[in-house]
Amino acid sequence: MGFDNAVDGVVIYRSAVEVPASRSDFTGQGGCLASTAGCAGLGGNGFGQPSVHTRLGEAATVTDGELGFLYVPVSGGPGTPVRVYRQRD
Repeated sequence: MGFDNAVDGVVIYRSAVEVPASRSDFTGQGGCLASTAGCAGLGGNGFGQPSVHTRLGEAATVTDGELGFLYVPVSGGPGTPVRVYRQRD
């Protein structure tokens, strides 16, 4: 799950449950609970540039052998360049 966030930049979390019911069902960087204050998203808030990367595009997952990867396009909005980030799942 991801959030477009003008303060923290895009923030992406993962869930191990099939049907998450609350924010505490999601984890971020280092396994922190998304419901905990200061829990940074996977790859860091805004993928390390929160003031630049504030919007998410449609993401895709790809499996390479035993590893899974999330590819996600992010931008700062209209008229800004799009970057594609790969996050290991």
